[in-house]
Amino acid sequence: VKASKKRKRIYHNSSIVVPLSPTHPHAAAQKKRSLKMSSSSSSSVAIQPLSHGQKLFLQKLVAAHGWSDEEALQVYNQIKDNDGGGRQQQQSMDQCLATINASLKLAFGLEIRTISLYDPEQQKAIRHHAVVNADPKASFLPYKQAHELAFIRLLLEKIIAGMNDKSPLSRMDAVNLRTELTGDHANKLSIDLAEQVLDQLESEKWLTSEDDKTNQRRNKSHILIGPRTYMELTDLLTELGLERESMPQFIIHKA
Repeated sequence: VKASKKRKRIYHNSSIVVPLSPTHPHAAAQKKRSLKMSSSSSSSVAIQPLSHGQKLFLQKLVAAHGWSDEEALQVYNQIKDNDGGGRQQQQSMDQCLATINASLKLAFGLEIRTISLYDPEQQKAIRHHAVVNADPKASFLPYKQAHELAFIRLLLEKIIAGMNDKSPLSRMDAVNLRTELTGDHANKLSIDLAEQVLDQLESEKWLTSEDDKTNQRRNKSHILIGPRTYMELTDLLTELGLERESMPQFIIHKA
């Protein structure tokens, strides 16, 4: 990851209740915040409704756990072409994201965030978008068991150490970190469970991977910090040793 020297926040100028599946990581927080909103609605700013196209875009983004800019634009343009002259026809994608955030953050404490990460294969910075928890003290990591969370914390710590000394963590070494867990967490994760944790973290964009150019075997691929972790777990990353100056550029879509 090639990081910018300064962590910048760029604001784009330019709404919504989209029910989530009960099994989705955001669902519990959505329900809690929805109840809170309903009890104080008389003193709150009115939440403006979104167009059908905007709701559909948000639902697809939540289900995908995150998109690159190219993926987001492809879905956005497909929906825009079928919007039938709605509000989305007059908006750029960044304006659409700002409109969605105006209601999403107010209603549920969630927001769409965007970061710019350098892609060594494409040799350019790529924007990534995801719906994340706006509260820096909360996160939607897919695992809640103490042993799994301890494994994830150790995993991130080792990835950051590898970034600092330019020795990337291989997938095999990542799985074997389960043997380094101590105390109550020692010997609690099997190889299969460690693999499952890695697979889910990758599928939900908390982690990503790149091929080792010298070895095409999957277990030799390098494990990297994914877009959602940068967006949502900034404080944890700095606590584990990542310099704030090494964080990617943040782009905040704000009305």
